[in-house]
Amino acid sequence: MGMRHESASVQRERFEQVFDEYFRAVSAYALRRARRPHAEEAVAERFLVAWRRLDDVPNDAKRLQTSRCSACASSIPKPPSCRT
Repeated sequence: MGMRHESASVQRERFEQVFDEYFRAVSAYALRRARRPHAEEAVAERFLVAWRRLDDVPNDAKRLQTSRCSACASSIPKPPSCRT
């Protein structure tokens, strides 16, 4: 869980940039695969992981796009009762 040796405000700013850039896309992806409560939980978990592992979040948008999709998919429940 190593955060960069940056000030808390710099870390927060970096996280807010990631959140602002990707929240809608990650939410839409999750909502296409699960009902709202499960999708919201999966999205919250993904961004919690992003905060905890902020050092590992790619600066490159293409790499983040790919890692976001695979990470989000792995956290969405698979039971048929949860499908939309």
